[in-house]
Formats: sequence, structure tokens, C-alpha cells
Amino acid sequence: MKKIFFISLVLISLNSLANQKLPYRVFFSQCKADTNSLIIDSILNLNLASYIGQPVDSLLHHLPITDSAMKIVAADKSVIARKLWVTYQTWYKVIIIVDTFQYMNPVDTTVPPNWNITLFKKETIAWIFVDRGYGCVYGCNTNSYRE
Repeated sequence: MKKIFFISLVLISLNSLANQKLPYRVFFSQCKADTNSLIIDSILNLNLASYIGQPVDSLLHHLPITDSAMKIVAADKSVIARKLWVTYQTWYKVIIIVDTFQYMNPVDTTVPPNWNITLFKKETIAWIFVDRGYGCVYGCNTNSYRE
């Protein structure tokens, strides 16, 4: 009888706690866990500054090979290419900025734009950012290339 009373008391207490709006209560569905820090560690262990002034492809050969996705992204004007996003697990992003184009025509007025990623890889890197989640962790010390 004492066990049943004790268990009932615990369940009632837990139920009342669950219904309270506690400031420290966090639902697991609201948390974004850093599930694979090996990816960001291997990116940040590269001497990224040494790739500035080098072809985009030289950096791509040294980035981790996983289920990453590459996408050319426009500058302020949506028809002019400016950067290459290499996204890992939608959580990490290496953003490679190109200022001047020698191989690829950065202007494409088709919708959606159809930039040639093979030619973009030949272009020279002007700056590199690394984002983790919603925050910059590398290359953040400039506003020149942040849009």
C-alpha cells in the first residue's frame, strides 16, 4: 500500500512539474545538437588563410568529404554570382567568396540562375567564412564580404 501511495505521489508531482512554465525547461525538439564536431574540427584545422588567392578547387580538395552540398549563391544583385556555399548536414557551412571572375561569367539572368560550378572552381578565392549553425566561427573579422 505504501508503494502505491509513493508511486502515485511521484506521478502527480511529475505531472504538475510538466505542466508548469519553468524558465529552464527545454524540449528536445527545440535543441539543435552539434552531432558531428569532427567535421567542423577538420575544417578549422586547415590553414584557411593560406587558400586566399588560390583557386577555389584547391580548398575543395582539402575539405572533408561527407554528404556535403555545393551551391553558388548570388551577391546583392540576384543575377551576379559571388560565393560558393559548401554545406555539411545543414549545420556547418564553408562560404567561399570570389571577387573577380576570370573563367566564369558571373552574370546569369535565367531563373533560376544556371552558373557553371566547374568554372567557378577555377576562380580565385578572395575570402573564406565558416559558419556553425547560425554563427560565424572563422573569417568573421570583416564586414567587406558579409551580406
